[in-house]
Amino acid sequence: MILFRLVAPRNASNDQIVSGEGAKRSGGRWNRIGVSTVYTGLVEEVTYCEQASYSLIARIEDDLRIGRHIPSSMRPELVDVARVLARVEVDLAESEIADISSAVALNQAAKNHDISITFEMAIHPIRTSVQQRTQQLADRLRLNGVSALITKSARSTGNCVVIFSDALRTPLRLVERIPIRLSCVTSEDQKLPIGKRIQPLPARFMVEREMPTGWVSLGLFDVHP
Repeated sequence: MILFRLVAPRNASNDQIVSGEGAKRSGGRWNRIGVSTVYTGLVEEVTYCEQASYSLIARIEDDLRIGRHIPSSMRPELVDVARVLARVEVDLAESEIADISSAVALNQAAKNHDISITFEMAIHPIRTSVQQRTQQLADRLRLNGVSALITKSARSTGNCVVIFSDALRTPLRLVERIPIRLSCVTSEDQKLPIGKRIQPLPARFMVEREMPTGWVSLGLFDVHP
């Protein structure tokens, strides 16, 4: 199975991409602290939207108000933000995968393991109380021999694949690393004009890939609320 990750250049060594150590240290939506976990997307677009939501859109929501000027000092955080797209490969038997990407499947899994959580709670912006429940469900599934979860992306129409790297029979393998960059764009689909007044709040971004001839646009994408 080929999957995709998007990471900052400082976290793009071979080991960092496939080890799951970052999520192990900080915890995540589907893993508690101490569980090595690699968060990936089934398709590239999922990784773009997830990353843009947390590293671009969230910066504006946290630091700025609609209609205010965006200071030039924020340009490196909102325009031409460097990232590395990693293609990784993993060997998984069907019995090692729990597909909880639909409401029916997730709600049934939660019921089977007596965990009070719904599909809507699991895919919306995470709260501590909800995250504890998604982590509990993941723990129960891991104890039943599950090495990977297919989950609905909270920020795109696609699905994520959450891999518990310590549970794999064969290690996750890095196939390719591709330099890309992300930029917030205006309602006219132009890169965010830093230093100018912006309204409404951007929720769309551009992805570009570095080619021998320069940077080439891969398209515009919308972050789902």
